[in-house]
Amino acid sequence: MVSHRLAGWLGAAAVRLLLATLLLVLVLGACGGSKARKKVKLPPPVNPKIGWTEVGVASWYGHPYHGRKAANGETYDMNKMTAAHKRLPFDTWLNVKNLSNGKTTRVRINDRGPFVGNRIIDLSRAAASDINMIGSGTARVRLTVIRPPSGSGGKSRNRTGPASAKQEGKFDIQLGVFSSQANAQALAQKATKRGHPSTVQKFSQSGATRYRVVARGGSFKEANARLAKLKRQGFAGIIRARRG
Repeated sequence: MVSHRLAGWLGAAAVRLLLATLLLVLVLGACGGSKARKKVKLPPPVNPKIGWTEVGVASWYGHPYHGRKAANGETYDMNKMTAAHKRLPFDTWLNVKNLSNGKTTRVRINDRGPFVGNRIIDLSRAAASDINMIGSGTARVRLTVIRPPSGSGGKSRNRTGPASAKQEGKFDIQLGVFSSQANAQALAQKATKRGHPSTVQKFSQSGATRYRVVARGGSFKEANARLAKLKRQGFAGIIRARRG
């Protein structure tokens, strides 16, 4: 009789222990889930004037974000001159200078980020290519707020008067970069025959000679129109600020 009571008591205790363990697992699981869904908190916004600067580390993003919605509601296109910043207003235009090589490019803010480490800006792939930071992934840069280029459609609360010719800027379309000069010339000739005057530009990258094929654009709007036509004809390209 005593042995049967003891067995029954032990069985009930085991059931209670099992139920308590399951309850603890469920509670801990719920806590972990809520932590995983925690939202990223953005720093206070800024509304800078023309000439405002910031120095820090830049990164770039392409796939798998290409084709997704940016923070301002646009579809992110890694081939356009855009960028993500945590604090600057949307449609703010920046001059971005790579402090390691002196190369510059211009971008429009249309997204939020980056949220990794101490980085201050995430450039589109096109913009990163323009200042030769695709391979390195990151670079130390100086950001300077500028007026929107003529024809860009960008808005700014900081307009104080007409922009100079340098501030308005011109843009071209980069069709490709080659290690072979012959291949670059072949593409330039093909694009020229299809109605897109193109040239081959020789430059040095990581100690090696490269050849860039560039089709002439114009204003930001004209360059976008030419790029769209090029794509319909089977070419690929990215818009880049004209140098010189």
